[in-house]
Amino acid sequence: DVATSETPVNPKFRSGLLALTCGLAWPYNSGKEKDDYYIGEALGMRDELAKHGEGSYYNEPAEDLDDWKTEFWGEQATYQRLLQIKRNWDPDHFFWCHNCV
Repeated sequence: DVATSETPVNPKFRSGLLALTCGLAWPYNSGKEKDDYYIGEALGMRDELAKHGEGSYYNEPAEDLDDWKTEFWGEQATYQRLLQIKRNWDPDHFFWCHNCV
């Protein structure tokens, strides 16, 4: 067993019984109206699933999570610890992505 404090993974994710995700596909080049419709449908499914759990797996994020630091890492202390490591090893922010440490 690895102590919760020894890994940055959200403790809620580590103790979960299920991991839920959703996906939706639609024809390429169907037009902005259809794209907007299907994207809205996918986001609606995501929001419904989110009501039944806590935390988010880092490799499958939604880019519009309101509280992504807590959703990914659990506690703010974990995020702050990761941020200190990042600042130490990547002071020029060479490695970057949306909603990352």
